[in-house]
Amino acid sequence: MMILTTNDIKRVLIFSFALLALIGCDRDKAKQVVPLVYDQRGGTERLGDAQKQRLVRRAELDAPQGQRIWYVLINCTYMYEGKLSYNASVYFTPSFRGPRLRKGKYLTYTSQMLDYWQVSWPNNTFDETLSIPTKDLWPFTVGPHPLEVVHPTAAFVEWDFTDAEIVEIVDSTRYILEGEKDWWFLKGRPFFSIIRKGDGTIEVRLGTQQGPLSGSWTILIIKKEANGYVLVSRRSAMS
Repeated sequence: MMILTTNDIKRVLIFSFALLALIGCDRDKAKQVVPLVYDQRGGTERLGDAQKQRLVRRAELDAPQGQRIWYVLINCTYMYEGKLSYNASVYFTPSFRGPRLRKGKYLTYTSQMLDYWQVSWPNNTFDETLSIPTKDLWPFTVGPHPLEVVHPTAAFVEWDFTDAEIVEIVDSTRYILEGEKDWWFLKGRPFFSIIRKGDGTIEVRLGTQQGPLSGSWTILIIKKEANGYVLVSRRSAMS
């Protein structure tokens, strides 16, 4: 029979209290409700419980070390392809706190998967191989790029291009660029977006964008005439 000393009993009690405290903290953490705030101008639909849980789990995994979620701002909700989509900003607890100023981190999330298009060179068509494309074959968007719009629904408008039109526009743009003096530079620039403008012309952007107000493009305006697309104007832009 084992006989416990006073010190043994103390150790058992200390361990038991520590374990109970740890379990209590975990329960409190599990019960913690993350506040969701909806922008009144961002739509009337509300996230379901499953969407809330997925959003919170994503944010908890991405949280800065030592910080937790403060609250979630749902910037907008909208229906897309029969599903409720959203754009959210998740604010974490401040990393700096003062009487007049707080500073911290936040992340933005969207539930919407975006569409892309990719057009091969005429003499090198696609096959079943899915290798990483070179820059001149990077996928692009049709309509405003999501990084360029304030409200994400603007990127999901039907821009009334057929697949055949997209291929023709890309082929025509490449043909037009071959006649430019700096073709050696332009041929390596990826297509970024294709937009139909109100006057019937087509805006084709070549280049890249790393984030809002951070990009570099060659912007072509082309229009279709009897013999095909012709160049109306060209300019460069940076932000």
